[in-house]
Amino acid sequence: MSHAQMLSLYRHIIRNARVYPSKSRDRVLKEIRLEFRKNATESDPVKVDEQRQLAMKGLQQLMVYTKMDTSGLDMSVTLEQNPLGGPTQQ
Repeated sequence: MSHAQMLSLYRHIIRNARVYPSKSRDRVLKEIRLEFRKNATESDPVKVDEQRQLAMKGLQQLMVYTKMDTSGLDMSVTLEQNPLGGPTQQ
């Protein structure tokens, strides 16, 4: 994988992590950045390929949460008009 392709993969992961629906989103982003920096100087092709595969798997896992198709889901909410049972306004 070329440097440009790895950079593109990194950017895709960061974009998806930014919209990851979790309270730990900031920690996830920090860990991704640290992991990529730690491996940036790796020259062993086998290790680079292992890290690429791990990054691809991580991206796929993020996309489960960030690219969900909600078009078929009913996301509407119905609120009761008079939940306390008092007189209704008309």
